[in-house]
Amino acid sequence: MENLELDHADLIKTNIEGGERLAIRGMESLIERTRHVAIACHDSVAGEAELDAPDVEQFRTKALVERFLREHGFETTTDPTASEPWVRDYVYGVRVDD
Repeated sequence: MENLELDHADLIKTNIEGGERLAIRGMESLIERTRHVAIACHDSVAGEAELDAPDVEQFRTKALVERFLREHGFETTTDPTASEPWVRDYVYGVRVDD
């Protein structure tokens, strides 16, 4: 955002296949200037993997992402009734402290 001289983002959407932990660590200043988010988590991938698969826990990020967003002034929602697991794993947020 700094390189483009933007002061805010109306929407940030991510789908980075288990990289959510790293992404939210690096978006502290960005998230404060963002109104809406759609973040694809991949908890269903962890649930489908073999228990001893290496790095399977990197995909369990939904609760972490929801907590991060709420701590930064977002109201979050998901669609737990969606038939597709990847849709159930999306976290949507709207800033409520504007």
